[in-house]
Amino acid sequence: MANFYLKKGHNLKITGEPTKVLSTTIAADKVYLHPKDFKGIKPKLMVKQDDAVSVGSPIFYDKLNPDVKFVSPVSGVVSDIQFGDRRAIERIVITNDGSGKSVSSKSINIENSSKADLLKCLSESGLWPNIRQRPFSKIANPNQTPRDIFISVNTTAPFAPESLFILDGREEHFQSGLDVLAKLTSGIIHLNMSESETSPIFVNAKNVQHNKFTGEHPSGNVGIQIHHIAPIASKDDIVWYLDAQSVADIGEFLNTGLYPSHKIITLCGSSVLEPTYVKITKGASIGDILFEKLNPDKTRIISGDVLSGESRSLSQGIRFYDETISVIPECTEREFLGWALPGLSKYSVSRTFLSALLPKKPTNLNTSMNGSHRAIISFGRWESVLPMDILPEFLIKSILANDIEEMEKLGIYECAEEDFALCSFVCQSKIDVSGIIRSGLLLAEKEG
Repeated sequence: MANFYLKKGHNLKITGEPTKVLSTTIAADKVYLHPKDFKGIKPKLMVKQDDAVSVGSPIFYDKLNPDVKFVSPVSGVVSDIQFGDRRAIERIVITNDGSGKSVSSKSINIENSSKADLLKCLSESGLWPNIRQRPFSKIANPNQTPRDIFISVNTTAPFAPESLFILDGREEHFQSGLDVLAKLTSGIIHLNMSESETSPIFVNAKNVQHNKFTGEHPSGNVGIQIHHIAPIASKDDIVWYLDAQSVADIGEFLNTGLYPSHKIITLCGSSVLEPTYVKITKGASIGDILFEKLNPDKTRIISGDVLSGESRSLSQGIRFYDETISVIPECTEREFLGWALPGLSKYSVSRTFLSALLPKKPTNLNTSMNGSHRAIISFGRWESVLPMDILPEFLIKSILANDIEEMEKLGIYECAEEDFALCSFVCQSKIDVSGIIRSGLLLAEKEG
């Protein structure tokens, strides 16, 4: 077992922390599949409008890798298919008939199954998109063998669900998922947890190497953990990663033959009436999830955490990989002479306002940027919250200059936008650091 102590980072102290209670199971009248949730794919429809589907029925596949299929989490009818520019598929809406009719398969003996059998099973089942790869943070290629596989059960993002809580009752499936993954790589499966973790489901897990991390966010991000355990050396140095619920889903499917159509998420933020954990149907509309749970004031709904999530409307579905819906007040007015006020109630990571000297109490954070865009100034704030041995400012400038060679030297292949979300949050210049990292990765993948 390896132990890592990270000194850089920051845990946001904001109101709206979810109560650790599974309050309800939300039935989805409709589910929404958004192909844009999956980076780097070219979707090809396998259904048309008004087609009947079951739980686990394939809906579309990736034209770049036809073995990777995406399936329906409910039984019902394909009620709408929306296209955008150049006939790009924006979303597929499936109306739930409530029958739960499912495409069933035989349970598989993992120990006696070959790697090829398991790859085929995961691809056909629609569970393969749960497995992503670095670099580029996209769906893993089943035709490649990863150097290692990384799983983080140490959640440090704002309002992220506790892994142990959401896996309650699924211990056997979690271990089965680890057993499957062990057959897909000749390398190591790294199970990364917090230093204080003592739960048997994790500390007694088999076929893994245990690693413990101590530190503030983003120490729980798998990208930060990869950097400290076994860094990515080049674009051809492939590693896979997935979250705890995805591991359990893989194990459950192979044990039961049924597609796991639910997951547990957190509803949180100061604009949620009762922040809590809920069980939802995958792809459920945000409107169904938040029905009668919202503060009537103007709010911003975020699929994901407040640092790295994406703003979505009530008529959209939760993003495929997200385990959090955050709702915070929308602020459209700029504070007059805000820079000159003492800022006793403002959130301050630096010592800009007097609030930095007061006891750290949860703040009612809103969407205000508290300033406007300006030139990048070297104050060292990005470096203070980024526990990676890279130079973020020089990397960002090389991306803006489209200098691929310099980007590679500065470690672009180790990066993902969520690992730089805190840099955006603390930036005095209001630079979208995460967005620039994503554009750099797209450029490096295309031209590198």
